[in-house]
Amino acid sequence: MRQLDVKNAFLHGFLKEEVFMEQPPGYINEDLPNHVCKLNRSLYGLKQGPRARFDRLSQCLLHMGFYCGKAGSSLFILRKGQSIVLLLIYVDDIIVTCNDNNIISDLISTLSNEFSLKDLGSLHYFLGLEVKYFPNGLFVSQTRYTRDLLEHTKMMECTHINTPMALKSIITPSDEQPIDPTQYRQLVGSLQYLTFTRPDIVHAVNKSCQHFQAPTKADLRNAQTQEEAHLGIVFFWEPIVSHGPQNDNLKFLDQALSALHMIVNTVFHAHSKHIELDYHFVWEKVASRVLITRFLPLSLQVADIFTKAFPKTSFQVFQFKLGVYKLPLTSLRAADKGNSNSAS
Repeated sequence: MRQLDVKNAFLHGFLKEEVFMEQPPGYINEDLPNHVCKLNRSLYGLKQGPRARFDRLSQCLLHMGFYCGKAGSSLFILRKGQSIVLLLIYVDDIIVTCNDNNIISDLISTLSNEFSLKDLGSLHYFLGLEVKYFPNGLFVSQTRYTRDLLEHTKMMECTHINTPMALKSIITPSDEQPIDPTQYRQLVGSLQYLTFTRPDIVHAVNKSCQHFQAPTKADLRNAQTQEEAHLGIVFFWEPIVSHGPQNDNLKFLDQALSALHMIVNTVFHAHSKHIELDYHFVWEKVASRVLITRFLPLSLQVADIFTKAFPKTSFQVFQFKLGVYKLPLTSLRAADKGNSNSAS
């Protein structure tokens, strides 16, 4: 993965509207001091600037054969034979990866003809994400981001716990003054961003999101008498294999036998008329053998970590299965040494 920086990114965009500005200080025409300048390109500070910058860059990529990914308008994809190029744009930063380094070099050379680029080398830090390279894959962490968050909240010296949430969380009335709701939302939003590399805290963060407003007595009574259904899904991506009929089916693992029976048995059930029409899509995929259902015991259902709290032992087992673990310091130092050698 390579990281690129577009110099003066906002100055590359072309304006579609007529925009005028006063003559800048130091460049005022003494013969026409009351005249204004018509802008042909965007400038920093213009409300059209971000869109003009993105349109210019995206049109260039589309002309090169890229197409916009469905996952987001900032992701562009290019296929060349057996190779695939993924390019991600964030303001003036570009992340590009491909299974052929020669294609990346050619791409950077082509983009450099249109824009002033700076090649930052291999990706190591991007939007709070730290990337370490190992022979068997990548290690992505948010150590610096987490440390900054703890310092901001003055919790660097807080007591360490093994799980993010108690098994039984009971809401009790309190006479304490509610904290600043804006500050609380900012902190919860910061935790939501942390779930990118810490999916094991998703459930705790989700519960925190339910208290954006100060709860009332009515809310407390509802919390004690009502239960909500939560859905947790985990996709385990294995190495890519060639496409074919034998490899196109997906396995759906669930601990609810009743749900599995209803999926397999498409006969009309008198007590299931309330099911939304979207779920008929699942029946169709099971019938066509695209989706295969399997029973999974509750003790092995990793996705449950997104819906409920667990004791220490079970939590750490699911945590490891999600790929969330702490690397030894020696491994991190070895990765840093290898990355520095490859960069040089």
